[in-house]
Order: sequence, then C-alpha cells, then structure tokens
Amino acid sequence: MIVERLYALQTNLLEDIAASAILFIGISLLWEQTPAAWPQPIYYIALAVGLFGYFEAVSPPETADREA
Repeated sequence: MIVERLYALQTNLLEDIAASAILFIGISLLWEQTPAAWPQPIYYIALAVGLFGYFEAVSPPETADREA
C-alpha cells in the first residue's frame, strides 16, 4: 500500500514537471515571436496564468474527497 502510494506520487510529480516544462518552453517560444515593444511583465503574467491554470485545473492535489 505504501509503495503503491509513493509510486503514484512519483508518477504525478514527473507528469507535473513535464507539463510545466512544456508550458514554459511553449510560452517562451511564443514570446520570442512578439514585438520587442511588448513589456516583459506580459511574459511573466502568461507564465503565471499558464502554470497556475495547469496546477489548478489539470493537476489538483489529492484530497480525502477525491480518494473516496
């Protein structure tokens, strides 16, 4: 039981790291195509919204309600 739980957590962590890397690289590549006049905070806001959206909607933490 403990080993299965650790394996599940490890798998979720690896998926989250991979998804975060893909989001970061994708947003960075898109940012390179934007006009130079765009302010840098737009890039950071896009990163924050993308990563927060992923972790809030796609990969929310396990709770007692979800395990039941």
